[in-house]
Amino acid sequence: KVVMGDHLPRQEEPQGEENAELIENAKNQFQEIFRRLTRVIGQFFAPLVLLMDDLQWADTSSLELMDQIMCMEPEESPISVIGLYRSNEVDASHVLTRYIAKWRNRDTITQHLQLTEMTVGNLSEASVHRYLKKLLHMKHSENKSHLQALARICHKRTHGNIFFLISFVTMLHECKYLRFDHDTREWTWDIPQIEANTQSTPNAVPLLLMRMKAL
Repeated sequence: KVVMGDHLPRQEEPQGEENAELIENAKNQFQEIFRRLTRVIGQFFAPLVLLMDDLQWADTSSLELMDQIMCMEPEESPISVIGLYRSNEVDASHVLTRYIAKWRNRDTITQHLQLTEMTVGNLSEASVHRYLKKLLHMKHSENKSHLQALARICHKRTHGNIFFLISFVTMLHECKYLRFDHDTREWTWDIPQIEANTQSTPNAVPLLLMRMKAL
């Protein structure tokens, strides 16, 4: 466990320019400590991979820290940064957009930063089928048409959105529309029952309402 912060008691709270200077110094100190920590860890685990999720909610200070890490020379510590964000919540005025443009520009003029951008869309019905097949531990030959019917309705209800899909399958299990038969040691489901008691989910609200009604 590593704790980084300023825990020294103060007699009086600083005001005005003094307060702004202390905040800036504390931020710079934290960034430097984090860079050093990254270098140390990278000496034992190389390349070091950092996963940063929900960047659409990141504040400027967090993005500055991420920028500092991505500015590190490979000789300091080989590092791979994976950033995830919801593109529908990031517009042209968003602070993350400015940093992405900055990293794109740096990618074209430097050797040590390689920026790869990937857009992850909704799952196809075939991908939903493969997901359910692995999730329910079904073999290739068993109940193929029955599983295909489940994949079709799951895709129809969630439009292939992976978050909604996971929530939808969880709801099916909670409502006992998807059950595990301990005698046959197989998962079972009733397609007409699912069709009659569920609806398409353009967002998470209908799913939450269905799950709340099942409680």
